[in-house]
Amino acid sequence: MDIRFRDAQPADYQTVLDLNDASVHYLSPLDGERLARLASESCQFRVAVRGGKIIGFLMAFADEADYDSMNYRWFATRYRRFVYIDRVVVREDCRGLGLARRFYQELEAWAMQHAMTRLSCEVDVDPPNAASLAFHDKAGFREVGRQVAGDDSKVVSLRTKLMG
Repeated sequence: MDIRFRDAQPADYQTVLDLNDASVHYLSPLDGERLARLASESCQFRVAVRGGKIIGFLMAFADEADYDSMNYRWFATRYRRFVYIDRVVVREDCRGLGLARRFYQELEAWAMQHAMTRLSCEVDVDPPNAASLAFHDKAGFREVGRQVAGDDSKVVSLRTKLMG
């Protein structure tokens, strides 16, 4: 069955919230109001659809977005012309299909078209998100810092990938 990628629409938000909730141990929680606000600030909010059902999403923010994430702010104080990948979620039974790689390829193309110099993200290192660490290493992201996230319950690796 073919998988297609498209911009997220308000009708998709409940499914996006459900996917986010299923992976909230790696992400920050979302509710409908916050999701709508973040969607309006994002430079890319894309969904993957198979058989009419959303099976994954990516949300990213360009520099100078009005985004209160402490990880986004870390990059914003150090870099210009960057895109911050806030969250990528793929439904558990659809992992391994290359969706995250395809989301990132689309985002890289968008970043190049908009003269961005780097992609940025954070990955949990304590407790570790081994799959995400391996994915980002393979994709060319390198650690540029670390910080304690949120309520001191985890440490994240702050990573960038230079464009071009």
